[in-house]
Amino acid sequence: MISADYSNFSQLERIKTISKLLNSIQAGWSDAIMEVLIIDSPSSTDNIVHFDCKNKIRIIKSSPEGRAFQMNHGARIVQGDIFYFVHADAVLPVHFTKDILDDLNKS
Repeated sequence: MISADYSNFSQLERIKTISKLLNSIQAGWSDAIMEVLIIDSPSSTDNIVHFDCKNKIRIIKSSPEGRAFQMNHGARIVQGDIFYFVHADAVLPVHFTKDILDDLNKS
């Protein structure tokens, strides 16, 4: 199972940026994904928690503020065995889940 923690939202054009990321996650969705957590900054004022997310994507506010706190918060609450941390400005390839599992099986 894969749990993904999407932290570090940029302040500029956050909605457009996270929409691109969510679209790339949806395009590469696989049964191997247990959940996707989007850990948002507590000072965010753009109402990203109201996104209409499909599949198993949850948006959670982190406290206190800061990238490390957001990532650690996500790591504490994920349910899967594999964590895949991605910044909000990333766009994932369609085969990202397969790539992760293939690389893990090589080691």
